[in-house]
Amino acid sequence: MGGLLYWLGVARDFALAVAVLVWVASIAWVLRDAHDRGVNRLAAGGLAVVLPFVGAFLYALVRPRTRLDDVRERELWLQLATASARVPRCPSCSAAVERDYVVCPSCTEVLRRRCSSCGAPNDFAWTACPYCGTTEDAQEWATKEPARAAAEVTPLTPPAKRRRPATTTAKATPSATPKPAGAKHESAV
Repeated sequence: MGGLLYWLGVARDFALAVAVLVWVASIAWVLRDAHDRGVNRLAAGGLAVVLPFVGAFLYALVRPRTRLDDVRERELWLQLATASARVPRCPSCSAAVERDYVVCPSCTEVLRRRCSSCGAPNDFAWTACPYCGTTEDAQEWATKEPARAAAEVTPLTPPAKRRRPATTTAKATPSATPKPAGAKHESAV
């Protein structure tokens, strides 16, 4: 019977050691999680220390849903989205364009007109150039601009075809020689 009491004592000591280790681990988890979520570490740790096992469970119920890193990442994504939304885009192909572009470099859509006096890019809705003060009529620009654009454009020519370097000719075998398109396939049956 003495052997059974001994093993019961060992099992009790082992269970007590495991319970203390789980309690210490729950305190460490609460402290780390409180730090990650921006919660008062002293209050969260005190709750886990004063109420073993139950304190960590109560903290898990009332803790904030998101970590500080997640909140910061979401803020950065919002900043990126608003910054990219402010980038002017071409109405035809949605390519990013600069404020002083007259045509879209991707699809050649006319974005602005040039001032007839100073040559600065002006929006179509403007009646006066903000750079030199010249008043312009948009209808007049629409009639003369296509002719001016056609005169300034250099026509593109296709690139010259590249020739492959000559390769050394190997012995021609009967199977490697090409047959004329009209030749019929001979079979040796």
